[in-house]
Amino acid sequence: MKIQPLFISQFASLIFGIILVQGCQQNIDQPYPYRTWSHYNGDKMGSKYSALDQINRNNVRDLKIKWKFNTGDLPESAYSNMECNPLIIDHVVYLTSPTIAVIAVDGPSGTELWRYETHPGLKNRGTSRGLAYWEKNDTTRLFFSKGNYLYCLDAQEGELISTFGQE
Repeated sequence: MKIQPLFISQFASLIFGIILVQGCQQNIDQPYPYRTWSHYNGDKMGSKYSALDQINRNNVRDLKIKWKFNTGDLPESAYSNMECNPLIIDHVVYLTSPTIAVIAVDGPSGTELWRYETHPGLKNRGTSRGLAYWEKNDTTRLFFSKGNYLYCLDAQEGELISTFGQE
């Protein structure tokens, strides 16, 4: 029996179509497993979603402020143009300030762990789109930009990685 070329191409198209449709379907019954906020808008897909369930529609009205953090860069009455959200990784909140200092804050207590300023004492403002986090094995890095420069910091210590890029 000779197989017709038209049959082969139709069969291949059918298989390809099934694979394509299966790959495009989303299981909306299963929430994303993200329990940290390690990317801009929460995860690589920007879903703005967390699987944490301690806070829900029934208890959100009962929340109380545990701590506030003032970066101290500018007076509270000063205008700043912040366009970022903090990252939260292993109970550490990483954020940028109005003068684009990068600050690590202990999540449970609100205590500043470290601060990195590109030009200490210089209170020029900028627009920050936030931070990017990277890790491999025990190495963790934070990336951010200020002006025309891209910076890389050790996420544990807040120190500039001098081997990254060129000055």
